[in-house]
Amino acid sequence: MAEFQPELADEPPIFRFRALADSSITCLQVLRVAEYAEQHPIRSAFIHRLHDRFVAEEMHFPFPTRTVHVVQG
Repeated sequence: MAEFQPELADEPPIFRFRALADSSITCLQVLRVAEYAEQHPIRSAFIHRLHDRFVAEEMHFPFPTRTVHVVQG
């Protein structure tokens, strides 16, 4: 994202895994900005790039399902 904030390009990225759930992994990505108003276009670009990478890697996220076994007897 250095093209948006070249003055912040030397800052190390912050990425943390927050939780593992039945159908998801929750993560935190800190995107630094120099001005408050700049956060929205950077966040949008990050999400678009993340989505593009998921598509390129053929990662699919199916709707969460559960299998229920019913025992009769």
